[in-house]
Amino acid sequence: ERRKRSSGPPPTNGLSSPKKNSRRRHRARKAEKKEVISMIRKAVNEDINEIADIWLMSMRSAHYGFKDTYWTKQYKSIRHKYSQERSDVVVYEEGGAILGFGAYIRDAGVVRIFVIPGFQKKGIGSALLTYFEEHYEGFLCRCYRTCAPAVSFLQNRGYTRIERRNNVDSGQEEYVFRKGEA
Repeated sequence: ERRKRSSGPPPTNGLSSPKKNSRRRHRARKAEKKEVISMIRKAVNEDINEIADIWLMSMRSAHYGFKDTYWTKQYKSIRHKYSQERSDVVVYEEGGAILGFGAYIRDAGVVRIFVIPGFQKKGIGSALLTYFEEHYEGFLCRCYRTCAPAVSFLQNRGYTRIERRNNVDSGQEEYVFRKGEA
């Protein structure tokens, strides 16, 4: 007498299929990974060197046509410009590393945002801009006309160009933006 074989799944003998085991292992590994904490916090004096380095990296990466010595000369003044005396500075920190910062420059009413080039387009700049929108009113944003990513970043978030002028320090053309309509 012949037995007919079922076309269903093979018997498991109480064990899970290899596919299910693989999914369980993946979920377990994912759960084992430490949760990375991201936060925006007020900068402290000990952050100023990292802030200045992030500024320099992002400026060199975004702006072509400037002599490298220009940024190096400006780098020396950054510690003062983004100090607690002149600016309200916050940093975006992830897993203990500062990946970007934003500053409200009090005497100019301007917000500036800088993110390490390899971490741009990951929501860090947006998070920093949102922080300033929630804590400050009527501020301006400035960026060089030739920095298309910064121009797009601001326009995509509802900022309108209200002025076109030459930057006081560099003489290069820059745009001034404000949230909403001009």
